[in-house]
Amino acid sequence: MDYIPFDPSVKYTMATLIGPRGEGEFRVTKGAPQVRMMLQLLLVLLLVLLLVLLLVLVLLVALPPTARADVSPAAGDPQHVPQRGAHPRRG
Repeated sequence: MDYIPFDPSVKYTMATLIGPRGEGEFRVTKGAPQVRMMLQLLLVLLLVLLLVLLLVLVLLVALPPTARADVSPAAGDPQHVPQRGAHPRRG
């Protein structure tokens, strides 16, 4: 059994209880529901952000180097001079 007394900064109290025959654990909370909902929402948003970052990392590792960067040979080259006819005419 564990007990966290009321904390004014988070506005809830929590206890972890074991069933009467020792069959399981439950967590009981009491406090401001809007604060609890906000904390749960923040936790969900944090998990989504971590999953997105993990997906980006996996894609960066899985993609070949040419797919990660601009494939144009002149990209980032300050000495590159565009050739005539390289860009379509605007008309």
